[in-house]
Amino acid sequence: MFFSPSRFKINGPPLSKGAIDHGLWRGPSISSPSIKSNKVDPAILASIRDYTSKSRALWGVPGLSMSIVSGTDVVFSEGFGLRNISSNSSMTSSTLVPLGSLSKAFTSTLSAIHVDANMMQWTDHISTYLPFGMMDPIAQAQMMPLDMMSHKTGLARHDFVWANNDNLTIAQLVKLLPYLPPFAEFRSQYRYNNIMFATALHVLEVIRGDIVDNFSRTLLFQPLNMSSSEYTLSSLVSSTNKVVPYISLSGSLYPLQYDDVYMIAGAGGVHSTADDMAKWMVMQLNNGMYNGVQVVSKTNLLLTHTLQTAIPETDVSYLVFPFMEVMGYGLGWVVASYRGHKIVFHDGNLDGISTFLVLLPDVQMGVSVLSNLQETMCTYATVMYAVDAMLGLPPLVPDWNAFFLNITVTEAIMQAEWIKQRDAEHKLGTAPSHPLSSSYLGQYQNPAYGTITIGSSSSSSFNLTMTYYLTGTNL
Repeated sequence: MFFSPSRFKINGPPLSKGAIDHGLWRGPSISSPSIKSNKVDPAILASIRDYTSKSRALWGVPGLSMSIVSGTDVVFSEGFGLRNISSNSSMTSSTLVPLGSLSKAFTSTLSAIHVDANMMQWTDHISTYLPFGMMDPIAQAQMMPLDMMSHKTGLARHDFVWANNDNLTIAQLVKLLPYLPPFAEFRSQYRYNNIMFATALHVLEVIRGDIVDNFSRTLLFQPLNMSSSEYTLSSLVSSTNKVVPYISLSGSLYPLQYDDVYMIAGAGGVHSTADDMAKWMVMQLNNGMYNGVQVVSKTNLLLTHTLQTAIPETDVSYLVFPFMEVMGYGLGWVVASYRGHKIVFHDGNLDGISTFLVLLPDVQMGVSVLSNLQETMCTYATVMYAVDAMLGLPPLVPDWNAFFLNITVTEAIMQAEWIKQRDAEHKLGTAPSHPLSSSYLGQYQNPAYGTITIGSSSSSSFNLTMTYYLTGTNL
């Protein structure tokens, strides 16, 4: 639902057919023991374990980890399959996985902690803390942290400003904002945006005069005993228990390089484990308290769980989650209703990574799944099955795997129809009004996206390359 732009870099050859069977690779089902609680019927946990194991194989996911919490108890935390197929290394509940957009709730929670400390307010103007510009003068003058983290800034996604540009810093990215055209009027509608979340976290860095790596550790990760969780890519790469990201192409799995998203850390920069995410969910479900420590105030944490911006029914979110009622965006969370319960959730997608986390605050239940396959709906199917089981209800649909497989097919059909319609609009029997071999060659500049160079080796062969400003007057 909330995908990052595709910019994957394949990091090795396809796996042999002996290792995978048209993407449906099957390794060991379970690789680490569960943590059981008297509060949950063991038969329920066994059914969740069985369904998750079968789902992983069905979707061809190399490895995934799941954690479930009930109240203050971690009732389930396990790994399934492999984190690294080539080395036959098992996925465990302590395997590090990039979270993707699950990181957005970390940004809003860190902001809530700063509001608690009176270091900022939700309604402060961003220009109070750093030089800030937007193409829309009203947005520039009135932009608040509340706007940035509820996706109502009016700014289009513009993800390709930062994608494939790993040398760009967040400070440089913020300086490009005045050159990015809006999608809609300020505060007029929902429009998902990664850059705004990155900017919101950068505001905290400016306020503290420190980088997020340091204050996230002291304010969140240490109080929650999330000892494996970090923002820095280097700590992920140096770990001996980390996933290899994979993509499935034409029935083969390819390993990918890690997505370096540190410049937009506020949108997708955290990596964590199933064990650590269980602790995160316990705090979120218990009004900001963990092990007797009030990590963040109940008032400001619950604000992040409160609907701020309605998600229109025309949004793709309703195609993926048609069973959710009255969806809207809070602060780093999607807020909706499911089977009579308030539900707070988010997914995450990076190159070779898919994640999904759901909270049901009124019954103090949370489920998280982290996986190492790109854009798989296995995460949705396994989480929703676990949610139904934990609620003590029969599944809402006959089979969640079949339900989401059907949505995958529907999306593919819609994409094919769009391409067909686009191609049908081509005007046949025409020619450009100027010769292609000379009239369009050269460099075209955009102050945010950089320089586009169009060149050709012949009148019928063109190459389009794009470079980004890494230095310059606008940075």
